[in-house]
Amino acid sequence: MIDALFKARLEADADIADLVGTRIYPGAAPKNVARPLLVWRLDSTEQLRTLTSVLRNGRAQFAVQVQADDYETARPLAEAVKRAIDGWTDAGSSPRIVNAFAAGPQMAVELDANPAIHFGTLLCTVRFILDE
Repeated sequence: MIDALFKARLEADADIADLVGTRIYPGAAPKNVARPLLVWRLDSTEQLRTLTSVLRNGRAQFAVQVQADDYETARPLAEAVKRAIDGWTDAGSSPRIVNAFAAGPQMAVELDANPAIHFGTLLCTVRFILDE
């Protein structure tokens, strides 16, 4: 449920769509797909608990990998992801998004690939409240 909201947030952002179109993939990108692209995954979720009950507040950690053929393409895409996630709130969603932020990107180059793939990884934290 939280992962569907995260994916929808990435897909709905106009800046991201201008750069990658629909090339936003969960887990891994298909082989031989054109770059640039995004690969995202849900790394962890945490729901706060007490000894007697489960609280409604939670946190989800996502990793988003930006892949491009050159740094000049990868960096603006990473910044677009950061802008889409930083400050995200949605009181009408289920679960309700309280706040979100993106850390990074950490930029790198895969030198063994031919051609080299430039990529950046952003860690995105989304805080949410479960409906009663």
